[in-house]
Amino acid sequence: MNGSALYCPDSQRSILGSLLLDNGLMGIVELTPEDFSGTPDRAIYQVMLDKWAEGEPFDPVTIAASLNGQLDSFGGVAYLGTLIDGAVADAGLIKANVKIVRDSFKLRRLAWFAEDLAKRTGDPKANPEHLIAKVEKVISSLRSDCHAQPSRLPELLKLSDVEARDVAWLWQPYLALGMLGMLSGDPGAGKTWISMAIAAALTVGRVPYSGQQCEPMHVLYLSVENSPEYVLRPRFDRLEGDSSRFHILRGSISSNGRNPAHGSVKLSDIQLLHDSLQKTKARLLIVDPIQSYLGADVDAHRSNETRPVLDGLARLAEEHHACILLVRHFAKSPTGRAIHRGLGSIDLTGAVRTELHAGTVDDQRAMAQAKSNLGQLGKSLGYAIEGDGSFRWTGESEFTAGDFQEAESNSEQRTDIEMAREYLQVALANGAVRVKELEAGTEIHPRTLRRASKKLEVKRTRDGENGPFLWALR
Repeated sequence: MNGSALYCPDSQRSILGSLLLDNGLMGIVELTPEDFSGTPDRAIYQVMLDKWAEGEPFDPVTIAASLNGQLDSFGGVAYLGTLIDGAVADAGLIKANVKIVRDSFKLRRLAWFAEDLAKRTGDPKANPEHLIAKVEKVISSLRSDCHAQPSRLPELLKLSDVEARDVAWLWQPYLALGMLGMLSGDPGAGKTWISMAIAAALTVGRVPYSGQQCEPMHVLYLSVENSPEYVLRPRFDRLEGDSSRFHILRGSISSNGRNPAHGSVKLSDIQLLHDSLQKTKARLLIVDPIQSYLGADVDAHRSNETRPVLDGLARLAEEHHACILLVRHFAKSPTGRAIHRGLGSIDLTGAVRTELHAGTVDDQRAMAQAKSNLGQLGKSLGYAIEGDGSFRWTGESEFTAGDFQEAESNSEQRTDIEMAREYLQVALANGAVRVKELEAGTEIHPRTLRRASKKLEVKRTRDGENGPFLWALR
């Protein structure tokens, strides 16, 4: 136990001195007080942990005050000064010292255990099976790095330390920088056209729709549904975008000697997305559609599975000060509020700061803002997709996201009622029929049949005083 490897005062003091100069280094020093040898260093680190957990800064004065004279036998505040003399600023050196301290603790523990084991084996009444179990337990603990899972401490932030800032907009009030946005709509509604129009305008330094000048930006695009050759490039050229600023993330490449392996991309691949944004310096990342990139292990309808993915994307957007626009399909049934219309968990809508809907009312297309956590909803914007394959904004629109919902609902209802009317006209062509027979002869909902019967002004009678109900054409 007297070996020099069992004790590392220089490394301990270097760590403590570095923490005194920069409290923020606590985030990379994953040690416990027990890892330190010697009463003063262990006590000092314990005070540091307590201060850090409470969100309070610490320095030699506050440390000395918290120890209430315990440092007197070791030189008082002057001892803390010697710690600062050994401080280092390089994170790599600090981590190296952390490893030295942790390894020394394990060696000390082995030495203590060896002494204890020697005493126990010298006892004639010792049970060898119990001793073997104890050895296995200690070895297992040491192999797991003893303190590989240090105590978790709360990371606290006082609101008084936060500086209020205005929202930085990519396209006010529809899309914000550093945050998530979403564009939802039915297949064929023009979601890809809208996202491409936004991207094209930004790449040439124009604000989407208004055309006002802004700084030209790079765009990163993810899509497995749209071919770069047959869809993206022709559309982007028609929109007069700068294709040199439009980057397509097609997948991943793993270096494997002469045979590199090509892989897919998932939204949980945060490091890959981080590297892509860093390399392209993109301010807008478009995912078209989100369902293609969640991965087979994530159910879009389960918030406990989608939320971790979205939280990772939110941190990524904030880190790169970029807007991440998620394109999503609508669910088939237009029920409930418009904000609930998107395919998948409602948590998808909850995670984004703004959501746009693309839809059609009376053959007129429009993009409407359905949600904003950043201010008032923006005005709806009309757009047209011409027969020659071109896109253009048509001006402000009076339609809302709720209008798309109602139009789709009415459209489906009209289609169902028309089918029911045709069925009744054929079924009742030869005379009155029992209502139950009519309902049993089709998959059309009975309520829809009744609504259709009113449209046809069907005559309702009964077969006898208490007999079954009959329907007949007038």
